[in-house]
Amino acid sequence: MCVNKLCIYIIMYYLIIIVLMLIMILFFKYQTKQSNDKTENFINKTHTRNMKELSKKPFIWIYIEENINSKNWDDFYSRLKKGNISNYIWLCVYSVYVNCFKDFNIILLNSDSIYHYLPKLKINMDFNSTIELKKRKQYISFCLLEKYGGIYIESNIIVMKNLIHVYNQTDKYDFIGFACPLKYYKSYEKDITPTMDIMISRKNSVVTRLCKIELNKIINSFNYTSYNFNNYGDCVLQKYLKLSIDNYKLKFLQLSPDYNGILDDNKKIINTEYLLSKNKTNFLNEEKVHVFIINKNEIIQNFKYNWFDRFSIEQIL
Repeated sequence: MCVNKLCIYIIMYYLIIIVLMLIMILFFKYQTKQSNDKTENFINKTHTRNMKELSKKPFIWIYIEENINSKNWDDFYSRLKKGNISNYIWLCVYSVYVNCFKDFNIILLNSDSIYHYLPKLKINMDFNSTIELKKRKQYISFCLLEKYGGIYIESNIIVMKNLIHVYNQTDKYDFIGFACPLKYYKSYEKDITPTMDIMISRKNSVVTRLCKIELNKIINSFNYTSYNFNNYGDCVLQKYLKLSIDNYKLKFLQLSPDYNGILDDNKKIINTEYLLSKNKTNFLNEEKVHVFIINKNEIIQNFKYNWFDRFSIEQIL
């Protein structure tokens, strides 16, 4: 009997210990959850407060795509490092800061920081994403402009002057476009359409919302073939600009080609070959030029211009 009682006491002892341990685990889980909730709430409130402070000045959004490093391989694994960004791209970004920092909040984005501004973004923006980079960037550009407004600028654009005077026209217009150099070249000044490399928009404009929805469908569909393969984003923008103007009374301003330096003083197209030659480039209208778009794809894909992509900042200057 004594042995049986002892066994019962021992079992009860261990049961009490197990119960106490379970209570402690549940308590710590509850505390952790409470702490996480408080932390998340604090972060959200801080983010909201910071965004309110930032939004006193309009935004300029620049997305920097980080590629797998193939230039400097210290060892086999270093080729997987991100951050392989051409020096001329950094100089373009620098031109934005030099000319616009006084009047804009310049937000430099990458595959990590984008989720801070678009926390509900459901696509992978990292270099291993299955979605083509061009599609991803076009999609987030409309997400950012719809949610915050401001100016979206591709990283291959040289900013020549402060853009605040152009941006201030959003007092009258919902969406402002710059002439597309390629479309200008093909159409010979007829029916000029806006480039997606730089777009200016009010917050919550109907065209950014419609373009965002359409590009989301394109990204998430494998057989969405209603648009030209190479120009889907441009086609989407043209389609919904027209629809927004006709059906929603969108106020749209198309800036003249003078604003982005398409022509030289002899009225010739300033293409990549001309730009990277020894010829001195003079714009047709120096006073009006605010930006110049470098054809990044041609520099990367055409072996004649690969040397420029490899140049150091000192060599470029």
